[in-house]
Formats: sequence, structure tokens, C-alpha cells
Amino acid sequence: LHYLSELSETSPQKLLGHKEVSSIYTSFSIPLVPIGQIKDFIEQFKLSRFPSLKIKINNEEALERVQEVRKHFKGKLRLDANEAFTDFDQLVNFTKDVNQFQIEFLEQPFPAEFHQQYFDLQGLSPILIFADESLTNQDITDYFPERFDGVVVKLMKAGSFFKATKQLREARAKGMYTMLGCMVETSVGISGAMY
Repeated sequence: LHYLSELSETSPQKLLGHKEVSSIYTSFSIPLVPIGQIKDFIEQFKLSRFPSLKIKINNEEALERVQEVRKHFKGKLRLDANEAFTDFDQLVNFTKDVNQFQIEFLEQPFPAEFHQQYFDLQGLSPILIFADESLTNQDITDYFPERFDGVVVKLMKAGSFFKATKQLREARAKGMYTMLGCMVETSVGISGAMY
């Protein structure tokens, strides 16, 4: 894509048929640092400059982690469980307890293979639930809106700009929220998602 862009003197966005992007709404992720280090982490990286933060959570200290971040950050919060929950009732109770903290959404609370639990969760969580590990390079079929409110599309998982674009279009056509995510690729790889 970049080679064709150079040859044609056309931006990658135009080659893909996308609108030009000059800025993007983003957040910074707080890893699973000890709760006592969260305040220092937020200050060290000057995280107040972001409109929202994503908090990595586990199933043991999830509420406490959110409470600690909220003490030091006033913007919106996003939660990423990375498949940490296995108990259905524990998760439902957690979503109700944490809903008071301006939570935008919760990513992948159950393991990807918990198909029935995600289906049963619809309507019980006051927080939007996004698919992350449940989505790799497959099409967005009716399976997804039956279980999730949104999807996290990752260029490296989708496998190409074209596949990622297709996933975004399919999800939006089904009325789902979409977010572009990344894993551990370089900043060059991550910036490609802006195309």
C-alpha cells in the first residue's frame, strides 16, 4: 500500500477510499501495575492530557483499580479485562458496581469461548461490552451483535487494511460501536490504523 502510494503520489487513505484523518480520539492504557503505584504512573506519564484512560483489570481487584484511577483522573474510563472473568454473577455485579465511574465500555470480560455467557450478558450489563479477543480476522456476522455492543478491530489481527476496513463497515452496518486497537506492534504499525 505504501509503495503504491509513493508511486501514485496519492495518500494511503485515498487509495483505500477513506477520508483523510488528521487527528484521532485516543486513550492511554494503564497496565496491571500495583494499585499503590497508579497515582505515580498517572503523574509520570502526564495522563491527564488524554480525554479517557483504559484500565487493564483482573477479576480480583477490578473495582479497587477503577476507584484508585478515578481519584487521580477526571476523564472517561475504558476497561480491558483481557478474558479475566469466568464467574457470570461476579461479572454482572462488577458492571453494576463500577457503572458510577463514567465507564465508556468494557472489553472482553470473559474468555472468547464463553459464547453462551456473552449471549446471556446482553441486557444485564449497564456498561457496553466490546469484543476484542473474540474477533480476529473473521467477518462480522450476526454472532457479534447478539453478544456484544461493539468490536475492537486490530490491523495486525485482521491481516490487512482491506480486511480491517471490511470488519469496520460490517460492524457499523449492524449498528455496533467500533474501536481501532493495537497490540505490541511498533509505532509505525500502530499509526497504520489511522488509514
